[in-house]
Amino acid sequence: MVAGASKAVAMEAAELRIQRLFVPDACMHGLEDRLAALAAFAGRYPHESDLWLQDAALQGRAYSPRLEPMTLPSTKVECVPRKGPDGEPAVYVLTGATGGLGKAVVEWLIRDQKLEPEQLVLVRRQGSSALTGDLAKCRTVEVARVDSREALLSSGLRELRGVFGVLHLAGVLDDGIIGGMTEERFKSVAQPKCGMLTALMHAASSLQWSLQWIVGFSSTSSLFGYAGQSNYCAANAMLDQFAAFGAAGALPEGDRPPCRLLAINWGPWGEAGMAKVGTKAYEQALAEGDRPLSTAAALRCLAAGLRVAGQAQPAAAQLCACDVDWPKSQWSDLPVLDLITDRAPEEADAAAAGENVAEAGKDSPQKRVEDFMVQHTKSGGSSWKRIQGKSLHQLGLDSLEIVQLRNLFNKKFGVNVPLSVVADPSQQLNDLAPALCKFL
Repeated sequence: MVAGASKAVAMEAAELRIQRLFVPDACMHGLEDRLAALAAFAGRYPHESDLWLQDAALQGRAYSPRLEPMTLPSTKVECVPRKGPDGEPAVYVLTGATGGLGKAVVEWLIRDQKLEPEQLVLVRRQGSSALTGDLAKCRTVEVARVDSREALLSSGLRELRGVFGVLHLAGVLDDGIIGGMTEERFKSVAQPKCGMLTALMHAASSLQWSLQWIVGFSSTSSLFGYAGQSNYCAANAMLDQFAAFGAAGALPEGDRPPCRLLAINWGPWGEAGMAKVGTKAYEQALAEGDRPLSTAAALRCLAAGLRVAGQAQPAAAQLCACDVDWPKSQWSDLPVLDLITDRAPEEADAAAAGENVAEAGKDSPQKRVEDFMVQHTKSGGSSWKRIQGKSLHQLGLDSLEIVQLRNLFNKKFGVNVPLSVVADPSQQLNDLAPALCKFL
């Protein structure tokens, strides 16, 4: 979870240089004596943010994750088997499937994959609201605590037979910058995502389900990082690590998935879910070049993921499904994107710096800051003269939006403004502008 949270911190505090090292278990013994050697090893890869080490002696190669494009399969090919190996109807357990996104998945399973509603079992909290439509036709299992192994084992799950797969969609948001996070806020977001997943894995083993796969709905936030979502990044990163390291036996025996576990790092869905049309999250995604997926496109990606999960030798344990304008994105210089973007990170930095110098010849630093603030604050098209005496708070920006504004400023001008420069929401723009000019 620390690895996931650190990705959000990197987006909030761009002045920090953060590297994550994933090391063999043997490295954890006498770790204090190894820190200097680990730091020196990481220093050999200054442009990498994530390093996977397989040799505890630090003599072998380090590996770094990369995304590469894949071809979507035909929608005519079955990706969710209707029958199990014994010829009986296959059963699928779904979590978090009663919201807008879950409803779209359930309808797709019934109408496109030709599953009967009784083959779908929806796990939900006791006292949840009544279901309608296709959801009401599915079987349900209600539990008092979704992250409790005991609660799951004593529920209707123990009566299930022929469970073939699990679709883990559950998740909640509670955004805020890292300085405002608490242990309780981390727990509340982790509970339905990684807490419920681990409880389900233990229940599946105890109940001796013949699971073929678990597909977990993760997020691009945990893959790339996102300011203000340290708790959400942490929870989803736990799911990512189960997928990446579970099959390799790198996790303790009691924490290993009982079957193949595939994580899909989703970008926003535009017609359902947390970032659908009309929400603040939808508008923010568009502004950052993260184009929300249509439901049809997202379901094609899900079909691709389920096809991979069902392969005898899967091509990957982690997939990413998003539609991003990478040059416009805040993630454009991440090493993980090297195979799908045209420029290496250092080239992108040089280009940004060159653009910054070129713009400097057109307008003064003060004018560039003024124009930026007028364009990117909630000033309703006002002029600098009308907003210069106001604070970012008075212009309607909360602490998370101030971080996002700082990130946009850094990206546009190729600079690295520390968060401390803009952190005071009561600071008037005519005081903030000179501080920003020093970086141009």
